Amino acid sequence: MRCFDCHQVHSGRNPSNLIRSGNALCLNCHTADNPAGLRTSVAEHTHHPAGSPGSECTSCHMPRIEQTLGKTSVSSHTFRFISPKLTEQFGIPNPCTSCHEGKSNEWALSELASWKTTSPWRVSR
Repeated sequence: MRCFDCHQVHSGRNPSNLIRSGNALCLNCHTADNPAGLRTSVAEHTHHPAGSPGSECTSCHMPRIEQTLGKTSVSSHTFRFISPKLTEQFGIPNPCTSCHEGKSNEWALSELASWKTTSPWRVSR
């Protein structure tokens, strides 16, 4: 992927100069016929109600990992889910406990393990 696949520097139409807003940006490429596309609804995939902050693709795949000047946040651009295990190992913020403030990594790992649609290797990493 390149920066310009998602960002258009000469457009102020969407936040962060994105070419589309919300899940429309990700789902433009991650279609049902794409091997990396969703096999279920967004709500089923995210285990969060449709339209909620937890059902935004970027909430889990591009969580905010740092705050810079003012209220400007930097999001992860790995596009991989950052497991609470990585938080324990390396101190990297994970999307579960970043949104569910006051919850522990143990809580998050237990919740993820209960999801029947989650690959065990993704939870354990």
